[in-house]
Amino acid sequence: IHFLGMGAIFLSNVLMALLPRPSIRPDIVKKNVTFDTFSDDAQTREKLGFLKHDLLRIKLALSWPDELLIPDARPGKQFFVNGELSLLLLLRKHHRNVVFTELEAEFGYRHSTLSRIFAAAEKCLLDLHGHRLLALNRFYNRFETYNLALHQHFARTNDICPPEALHCCGFLDRTSIEVARPVGPWEVQNVLYNTHSKYHCMAFQGFVGMDGMIMHFYGSECGYQNDRRLLLHSGLNALLQQIQQGNQIQYWAYADKGYTSLSHVRAAHSLPALTVMQALYNLVMGAARVSVEWCFGKLKTVSQLTGQCISMMKLQASQVESHAKCAALLTNIHTCLYGT
Repeated sequence: IHFLGMGAIFLSNVLMALLPRPSIRPDIVKKNVTFDTFSDDAQTREKLGFLKHDLLRIKLALSWPDELLIPDARPGKQFFVNGELSLLLLLRKHHRNVVFTELEAEFGYRHSTLSRIFAAAEKCLLDLHGHRLLALNRFYNRFETYNLALHQHFARTNDICPPEALHCCGFLDRTSIEVARPVGPWEVQNVLYNTHSKYHCMAFQGFVGMDGMIMHFYGSECGYQNDRRLLLHSGLNALLQQIQQGNQIQYWAYADKGYTSLSHVRAAHSLPALTVMQALYNLVMGAARVSVEWCFGKLKTVSQLTGQCISMMKLQASQVESHAKCAALLTNIHTCLYGT
């Protein structure tokens, strides 16, 4: 009986090796997904966050390649995919954060291949336009316009114009991207834990204009870092001073109490020496500074990948910094097309 059982097992193994194996997911059919795959503006707005007639404009503005080179799972092997497919997958994943297994039938690739295409699309976007997140000089011509818009806001609301708003051209604040609790000793977990937000996160700093455009986006830093340390590491004060060197009017950024006032950064007044007028200035400027909070809220709405799914934000398994920076670029694109 023992030898008969061993023979049956051996025979079954031989038959399994000789017979062709059926596909695990036979419903996956390779497709040529393009912009014309989506029927109307309502469908693209729901799935991608953008209108259909704007997809071609986005591709041309980004100088997106017609073909994207994707590394294969086999060592040393690569393959090409349609550029429109990679861009659509990038927008689809960021806007709705659908798991790759649910996108297999829609895009015609296995989930492992879709993951590599998505990573290559994010790398392509950052290689082409990642430098714009730190290129504050591109917004230098808008400083006067932003300052004028702020003064018009105070005139429209009949509020007093604080001294901090005299040459203010934008608002500075920090945003935290929540991540899953990292695996490792408590020292590693403590570095990423933010005592104010009460969760593990990666910290980013944004300098936002009056129209909702992210002029400067710095990161990432560990979650335990405070606002002052982020400002010091970003070098934003020195950058504002450098691009305005020699000008008679020096514009500055306005931030909340967590920051320190510098030559080109004005922070809200804080205790203990806080007068009644300074408290009034904080209240008036705080109402105007809410635009930076709206901008960060829009960033996590345009890219739900960074705002809702904590399980996808694993430092050991995903590129959290790339996700956040791509979300900032997509937010600026959305603001340019549809406003704040």
